[in-house]
Amino acid sequence: MFTFFNLNLQIMRIKTLFTFILLSSIFINYKSLAQESDSLKPHYDSINWRVKMNTGFLFNQASFNSRWTGGGVNSLGLGTFFYYKANYKKDRRTWDTNIELQYGFTDTEGIGFRKANDRLFIDTKYGYSFNDKWSVYGALNILTQFAKGFEFSEDPNTGEETAVLISKFMAPGYITTSFGIEYDPTDYFFVRLSPFAPRWTIVTDDELYLTAGTNYGVPIGETVRTEWVSAQLMAEFNKEVFENVNLQWRYTAYWNMEQPLNETDQRLDITIAANVNDWLSTSLGANLLYDKDQIDGLQIAQAFNLGVSYKFQNYRKKDK
Repeated sequence: MFTFFNLNLQIMRIKTLFTFILLSSIFINYKSLAQESDSLKPHYDSINWRVKMNTGFLFNQASFNSRWTGGGVNSLGLGTFFYYKANYKKDRRTWDTNIELQYGFTDTEGIGFRKANDRLFIDTKYGYSFNDKWSVYGALNILTQFAKGFEFSEDPNTGEETAVLISKFMAPGYITTSFGIEYDPTDYFFVRLSPFAPRWTIVTDDELYLTAGTNYGVPIGETVRTEWVSAQLMAEFNKEVFENVNLQWRYTAYWNMEQPLNETDQRLDITIAANVNDWLSTSLGANLLYDKDQIDGLQIAQAFNLGVSYKFQNYRKKDK
């Protein structure tokens, strides 16, 4: 039966496809212009400020008519991302800033709208190096999400689906400062070790625990939890391991010294991205998180994406 939902979904698909084609054309033109000017950019080692940006749109869609015997559900998915890095280096002083923004959703027939990806991460660090590999640093990072998050389940009495609010912007939100030493042997790998890393966990909605079942470690009735006696370890790898194939992973461990060592918060983010051509890219990513203040168990998220992207940097690549 052709329903009003089907009509809206078809219209949305047409609009989305048109938008996708339009954005693809714009990105192709931008990419061509950027390539033409690459030879005019300064060399990596000749400037103090090095800026690199990658942004784009992700798209996936599936549709089936009533005669399709293989089964399937009509669905539409859209997403966007913005990655930005700025690195300053002069003499022994460095300043590095990393911004990662992601948001995506799916609309599936019979299920409806679902958030698929949501992340806001900002990290900035000032360092002073002793030599080519070791430095002391102070850093600040912020981690949260843009939109509300829901847990969906079926009401056992009515059979209807219910949506329960479990998170939102800055609920939870994490603000972490860290001071320590950094081992940075190459431009694609580093390790930070901080014996002093105060963290503030923020839950701006003091009634969120009523639906979420947790207040993310913040005492009930309060909106902020401060952890002063804490240590942090962070390691990151980001390199083109094959031609047009980039591997990036980031591991973070955070230990509140007032708690047992086996309750250390741990997070691992892994992404493999490949450029099909100058503007079309695909990526496979996974996130593993253990945080007992959220849930007693390992959280895993995985996503495969195909989309158009635009990359920019203000320097020529380093010589191989």
